[in-house]
Amino acid sequence: MYQLLAQLTTNPQRLARVRRIGRWLPQRLVIGLSWMLAVGLYLVVPRLRRHLQANVVHVLLDGSWLWRTGVCVRYLQHLLLLLYEVLIGIERLNCEHVLLEGTEHIEAALAQGRGVILYTPHQGNFFYSYWRLAQRYNCLTVGTAGSPELRPLYEQFHQLGCAGFDYDATSPRELIRGLRQHLQANGVVFLLGDFWRPNFPEASFFGLQSRTPQGAATFALEDNVPIVPCYSLREGKRHRLICQAPVHLGRSFGRKQRREATDELNEWMASIISENPSQWLYWFNCQERWEGDDQRLPEQSVGQALAA
Repeated sequence: MYQLLAQLTTNPQRLARVRRIGRWLPQRLVIGLSWMLAVGLYLVVPRLRRHLQANVVHVLLDGSWLWRTGVCVRYLQHLLLLLYEVLIGIERLNCEHVLLEGTEHIEAALAQGRGVILYTPHQGNFFYSYWRLAQRYNCLTVGTAGSPELRPLYEQFHQLGCAGFDYDATSPRELIRGLRQHLQANGVVFLLGDFWRPNFPEASFFGLQSRTPQGAATFALEDNVPIVPCYSLREGKRHRLICQAPVHLGRSFGRKQRREATDELNEWMASIISENPSQWLYWFNCQERWEGDDQRLPEQSVGQALAA
């Protein structure tokens, strides 16, 4: 995926040509073309097909061959639409494209005066969701613009008023201090909890050993910041950002139980992703994040499941 993205974002002339053509395409046509291209990729690139199927089976465990095929094809379509939206469709973006649901939960959390963390996986069009939130609230987020193919995307959203820290260019101390100051000013922090780095703390995700950030748990346990779980969904031409009731981790965990609190948040993310698996971003490389001896699904079982 990153290689495909680099072909466009690192070549301004090519990106300008694609935008000139793409901006005239009706949305219904874009959706139809993305579906046909997704089916074509799935059928004619067996290595890609096997890779996606193996990742889906390894993480979700169940589902028939037909169900897994549907997940993988819809996932490829979702990736294509996501690329179109952040590279081309952004020029036509307005508030009607992203519906906010459950904002009363954000308001209730802000009423406590400690700020609020909106905790979400990389699902749906999370770029659009954050942009929509930034139109209504004083928001900060944390992203990763260290690679050349991603930087143009973050720069264009920054120009649209989407403020945030670059994880790869900001020291951990400065990052924590900046987010804490924003929360103390009763601001909104939009955190994507399923980022992965090999130096992140150990965690459990989908019942597998992995590494995920502990920032949300740290603020919740040390500063009593409420967390509002939320997730993005693509529904045709529109997107929904669904916010749920605030979670107060400090009522269930001690200040030093960041791992346990993070695992609980990860369990929620896994349940949300499992409900709409084709809209999770990381099926193309999630195999990189699993560690240890996975007793849940041995390698030979993966092969047997794919052959079923």
